[in-house]
Amino acid sequence: AVPSGNYTLEASTTLPWGGVNSTDALTIQNHVIGSTILSGLYATAIDVNLSGSNTSADALLVRQRFVSLINDFAAGDWAFNPDPVSVLSVSTEDFQGICMGDVNGSYVPSVIRNSSIELQQEGSLVCNSKEITIPITIKEDVMMGALSMVIEFSNPVTISDVFMKSENLNQDLIYNVVNDQLRISWMNTNGVKLQAEESLLEITL
Repeated sequence: AVPSGNYTLEASTTLPWGGVNSTDALTIQNHVIGSTILSGLYATAIDVNLSGSNTSADALLVRQRFVSLINDFAAGDWAFNPDPVSVLSVSTEDFQGICMGDVNGSYVPSVIRNSSIELQQEGSLVCNSKEITIPITIKEDVMMGALSMVIEFSNPVTISDVFMKSENLNQDLIYNVVNDQLRISWMNTNGVKLQAEESLLEITL
């Protein structure tokens, strides 16, 4: 039994970290520039580098972790509400938790989310040279502010370049190849309008 009184409790979980991608990075960046205001646990989840402030560096680290350029955050994987509780003999307390970086609260453990942009998946490619470029196009008009993409290869490949449709957009692109996966992150607070059948990006193998 716990004596009656006021306590500040610390919570933890064995659930894995997840649900964080370029959309979260975009939301963080919008919060930094003031076009979106986050509060509560959502605001707590921004400071992934544990600097004590919310900056563009947090948005970059979120993107870097999505593409597996880094494997963890200085702030850890989870944040919980630290509200003091009053205990009167028998008491049950509920804690709210959020994955660090998951500022839109989208993460539900064991749930796989579908893509929000439908890509063209047609035909096959025959490679007769040492290098081949694969275009990825979209099927419908879309206004895009963030892109998170994971492409899995059945056999090991060497990625020599990933390029968006213009050098301007390419400046906001980061990618990494890990465990036969190509992981891609792009975001821009201004967004970009893409038309159906237009190239989203090109991958050179």
